[in-house]
Amino acid sequence: MQKVQHLTLSQAARLLGVSIRQIGKLREMGFIETDGPGRYPLISVIRGAINYYEIKADEALEQARGNAATRARTRETELRIKRKMDELIEVHVPGEVMDEFGVMVVEEMRKIPSNVYPDDPDNHANLSAMIEKSLARMEKQTEAAKARLAKGEINDAIHRRPS
Repeated sequence: MQKVQHLTLSQAARLLGVSIRQIGKLREMGFIETDGPGRYPLISVIRGAINYYEIKADEALEQARGNAATRARTRETELRIKRKMDELIEVHVPGEVMDEFGVMVVEEMRKIPSNVYPDDPDNHANLSAMIEKSLARMEKQTEAAKARLAKGEINDAIHRRPS
């Protein structure tokens, strides 16, 4: 019959390189058996430590796999968001386009009276006044449309007909 070698609590802790408290936890968790107070079978201490650390290694591996999957999903989501962001128009751009177009319209419309009535100052003045009123209405409608765009009421701003 083989003689069982026993360790004290402090010897078991030194052997495993852990604290006395950790040996107590391993015993409470069922990894290490005792043959009475302060009597820890050497084989039980070694097997218990091996089992405990194998379980911890498996848990760490599983967690690492989960973390890798989470990182991959996060990266995929970030890339999808980036692609969508690249497709979006910055909110100020439509307003700037409207302003640029408005400047072109104003310049062209203000040339009309001179082209239509080059030698008739009265009709030139009347047409100029009508055009300025029209331009003022257009400017007001443009500003209202830009305000709707800024509020996110894009469809309303695009499909609204002048009144």
